[in-house]
Amino acid sequence: MEIKDRVALVTGGASGIGRAVSFELAKRGVKAIAMVDITPDIEIAAEQVNSEVDAKIAIPFQGDVTDEKFREEVYRHDDKRLWHGQYLCPRGRYYT
Repeated sequence: MEIKDRVALVTGGASGIGRAVSFELAKRGVKAIAMVDITPDIEIAAEQVNSEVDAKIAIPFQGDVTDEKFREEVYRHDDKRLWHGQYLCPRGRYYT
């Protein structure tokens, strides 16, 4: 699967599989990662991903993905790199 220069959304991104997937996507050259988690640890995890690749590609979103208003907020985020994406990675699973 070619992921270089693509956009990903990863839920559960602050820990476990979601965090590991975010690091791997960053290392493989994705253009941007929307990292989502319900805990405030998502800010730290995104900073760590960005530090790992020496670029600001991980964008943290803290909230509950079952909340429709939160999902709308994420998809309306004004970062131009987002939402031309091909991959959705809830808890580390790929969907194209």
